[in-house]
Amino acid sequence: MRNRGLLFCVIFLRFVVFADRLPAQIQGRVMDATAQISIPLPELIVTPKDNPALRIIRKVLENKQLNNFENYPNYTYRCYFKTSADRSDHTLLISETVTLCTKSNHRLEEKIIATRTSGMKTPLFGQASYALFYKAISFYNHSFQLFGETGSANKMQTDYVSPLCDNCLGAYRFQLDETYIQGNDTIFEIQYFPKKTRNFNGLKGTLLVSSNGYALSRIEVQPAETGLIDFKFTQDYRLVDGKWFPENMEEEIHFSQYRFDKTKPDYPVYLITSRIDSVSFDVPDRIRPKGLDRIYIDEKGLAKSDSLLDRARPAPLSEKERHAYHTVDSMFAKVPVLDIMANAVTRLNEGKISVKKLDVDIGRIYSYNRYEGTRYGLGLYTNENWIRFLSVGAYFGYGINDKKWKYGGNLALTLNRSHDLKINYSYQNSLKETGFDLSDNSEIEVNQFLRNGIAYRFDHCLEHKLEGNYLIFRPLKFQVSLSVKDLSPLYDYSFQGENRSGYAADELRFAIRYAPGERYMLWGNHRMPLTTGNPVLHFAYVRGVDLVSGCLSCRLGETGA
Repeated sequence: MRNRGLLFCVIFLRFVVFADRLPAQIQGRVMDATAQISIPLPELIVTPKDNPALRIIRKVLENKQLNNFENYPNYTYRCYFKTSADRSDHTLLISETVTLCTKSNHRLEEKIIATRTSGMKTPLFGQASYALFYKAISFYNHSFQLFGETGSANKMQTDYVSPLCDNCLGAYRFQLDETYIQGNDTIFEIQYFPKKTRNFNGLKGTLLVSSNGYALSRIEVQPAETGLIDFKFTQDYRLVDGKWFPENMEEEIHFSQYRFDKTKPDYPVYLITSRIDSVSFDVPDRIRPKGLDRIYIDEKGLAKSDSLLDRARPAPLSEKERHAYHTVDSMFAKVPVLDIMANAVTRLNEGKISVKKLDVDIGRIYSYNRYEGTRYGLGLYTNENWIRFLSVGAYFGYGINDKKWKYGGNLALTLNRSHDLKINYSYQNSLKETGFDLSDNSEIEVNQFLRNGIAYRFDHCLEHKLEGNYLIFRPLKFQVSLSVKDLSPLYDYSFQGENRSGYAADELRFAIRYAPGERYMLWGNHRMPLTTGNPVLHFAYVRGVDLVSGCLSCRLGETGA
């Protein structure tokens, strides 16, 4: 079959080549037939045996530990950060932020000193936008996630492999396009794209490499294959005191597969601009990071936001951007819907919604288990808008099947916010699933709603509990608690051959949580993780104690629910 195909091609080519020797009538028919034939050819890339781009990339790899700004032990700079959501020729939303960033001995702190968002007075949206998108990316690292610190935990799907990773020569092809002189340096312009034999989230674009230290002076990246989300990043670098440091970054992110209007660009398009200036590698002691939070708002400086933004902007706002501020501010001047929504979600990862001075516990409104059936209730807690350092709250609920009321409350006192030093007293007259204890990890309280749906065996629990938390430093958290409780099994229970209707279970607990690499952001008055630690280790020592003989209901004169 192969020989027949080859023979056919030879005859066909010879026929075309010598077609001018045929009679005119036959010649015309042959040329008409061949004019309609289109043979697509695969792309052919010809590279020299000794690719000059590879020599340059090897030099970059040799020097990348020296040129990677994330490896610098100390630095400080000011960053102007702007985010806008555009559709066609309209800017729908704009947000600006100015931060002072300081790194000392591997501890990085980003203090927001000015922020403004169209239609909002709260600084929370500006802070969230700043945390979500990149200010600068180190392309010397192996990979990066699309949405910065708060990207998906599924790194296999969201990580893009850098063209300057350690194994880049095996993963990417490089092509030297141009070489030119810039001052005393030589600039090499190199195109890159993934090799076809590789299967990973690859990138394509342009590298500009300076002969001064063989460092990046500019990089352009976009996905080699467009999926649901398309993006393009451009980052510039400059020399500061002999070290290369990011200066400008432009980001464009849009959802490529969703269009409301097929005749207009994808909706929405996020345009992000980052400008870094005032870079210094001398960090005075007075500004070295001392707290636990990576990103936080300097509330004292927010009153000067307008003047600080005017001074930090590298260029005046465009007409579209000024119009967005004016239009959206006017739209929500009387009813601050966006402010209400932004403030409401500050406690969402705890299962609560903030409404002015109160937090509503979503999980207390409705729940279900096989013992109570449906339980309706309500939980309300004061927040920092009432008293900054004190929170008081209570909850109640009623089970449809068992026809019993459950209730409880707590009082939390914050002694030191920067180190999360808190003392909490709580009381509950409620149900506890047998053998299930949330005290190991309070972060799973939100998921208890789903767990309760399949639970069927409960103890009635009367408990008084006193506990304290202290973040010694960023990865290490210490907790101590003392609880006095009376448990009454709501099922047939016997111990050592004797039926038991209830028993006391007083408990002293010491726990340590160690999560290296975990970073926090202070959002409002609530501390939330930016990145999870790896690994996350829990150590706990629990000791049963007999504080006072007799059950708690007898000791405290209480009656079970």
